[in-house]
Amino acid sequence: MRRKSAFYVLVGLTLVGCAQQQAQQRQALSAAAIQQRKEEYAACQAKFSENRKDAIARANCLNDADKKFGPTDLINDDEK
Repeated sequence: MRRKSAFYVLVGLTLVGCAQQQAQQRQALSAAAIQQRKEEYAACQAKFSENRKDAIARANCLNDADKKFGPTDLINDDEK
């Protein structure tokens, strides 16, 4: 009976370790994505001025940057 208990404890600790490692990986990926998004925003702001004549192009650039890092939509645009 003690062997089964020790086995379950060992399996439980292994699973906890895996979950912690996955959480750290997700956090690192999230931080990298946030940094990349900031860089793309800065590139859009550098490329297009604050003048009204650049407003649409600047907005399109920023929207394209947002699309890369936003949640994916499972519904096709054609079906909307």
